[in-house]
Amino acid sequence: MKKHNILFTLVIILLSAMVGGALSLILSKSIRFSKAEMPKPSATPSSSVTGKTPSVSFNPPQPQDAPADIRDAIMFGYNILMDTPKYAPRYVGNKMKCRNCHFEAGRMKNGLSLVGVGATYPKYKERHHYSVNLVMRTND
Repeated sequence: MKKHNILFTLVIILLSAMVGGALSLILSKSIRFSKAEMPKPSATPSSSVTGKTPSVSFNPPQPQDAPADIRDAIMFGYNILMDTPKYAPRYVGNKMKCRNCHFEAGRMKNGLSLVGVGATYPKYKERHHYSVNLVMRTND
């Protein structure tokens, strides 16, 4: 009896697939896409027209270009990242600097940028069953 149920199920699935395929073919021939629905080309030539590969530049703002009201804090944070043993010696047990991992304080392409990190905290640490904020994480 069980074999008959499995066979019946397979036949139903095959028939459904065949009917669905036939309907797709029939309906696809009746649908027409006009060129008006296609996106209009941009005024600038694309890489396929010019044959050149488009270039992408990585150009984050300089820390010293921060708004005047936060520039001192930005520069202090930048200095901590660039020369951690000098600006935050009690958090360094060796000669490592934050920039060893966060290449040039996140200014180098493919480095571990810190941009937007503040928006991801506080985080709940499932493994330890407690919540950690950015200050705790930085000091950890």
